[in-house]
Amino acid sequence: MQSNNTRVLFGSAAVMPISSHIDPVVARGLLEFCIETGAAEPIGETTVDRFRLHMEQSASASTNSDARPAAESLLQSGQGQVGRADHSTESDPVQYAEQAAASSQNLDELHEAIAGYPFCGLREYARNLVFSDGQRGSQVMIVGEAPGGDEDKQGKPFVGASGRLLDRMFLAIDLKRDSEDLAHSLYITNVIPWRPPGNRNPTTQEVRMMTPFAMRHVELARPKLLVAIGNFSCMVFLGQTGVTRLRGKWLEWRGIPVMPTFHPAYLLRSPTKKSDSWKDMIMIRRRLNSL
Repeated sequence: MQSNNTRVLFGSAAVMPISSHIDPVVARGLLEFCIETGAAEPIGETTVDRFRLHMEQSASASTNSDARPAAESLLQSGQGQVGRADHSTESDPVQYAEQAAASSQNLDELHEAIAGYPFCGLREYARNLVFSDGQRGSQVMIVGEAPGGDEDKQGKPFVGASGRLLDRMFLAIDLKRDSEDLAHSLYITNVIPWRPPGNRNPTTQEVRMMTPFAMRHVELARPKLLVAIGNFSCMVFLGQTGVTRLRGKWLEWRGIPVMPTFHPAYLLRSPTKKSDSWKDMIMIRRRLNSL
């Protein structure tokens, strides 16, 4: 923490001027507030006063009758998307996502479509778009919920402590993300491609906006088995939540067998549930052996 009335920047949040004589209790409260709101790390060389920028942008827009929101400009120009959106979709982020996803003919185009999607505010606070990891063409595809801090830094899903546990779980049934043998490899993604601030749960609207992309991701990946990890993945592909109730039995999404199971982050907090997850792994292995 700096003195001489300089600003302290955590993430993109500029905090009030802090003097060298600040009360330690107040300082701790400010730090806890930053961390609670997701601003836990410095990511820039210099501070950015977002409030001042917002006021300047608002003033500029009010003096320019032709000024339009960035999302509208993207829609009109067709930049950042695969294919061009119809005017009828411009006011509906979900319809826009559906069209952008449907126009993606392969995984690279889908990546571009997500990167250019202008409506999801999560992208403004994330370091990286977390698209996928593992081997394309794998028989087993894992769909999780949303990136955390480690995933946001590396741009890959399921890294850090939860990722290491996930790798150990699937390695026990002879599957790993870096295997060159597609019969023993994994392909991994999330419903939400950007980290929600403070690792909060994604909102209903954020899930709705990203659902068309998540579904198209599975369609293009063409797995033989889908593993839905966590409630949000179950909600998107099964229309249900409650992993405790859903896990341990095969369900289906558009002809693809789906196994719901616990998120590894939950297993780290509740290790007694690991035995249930092991039963899910056995069912996945048996199903693969029968293909």
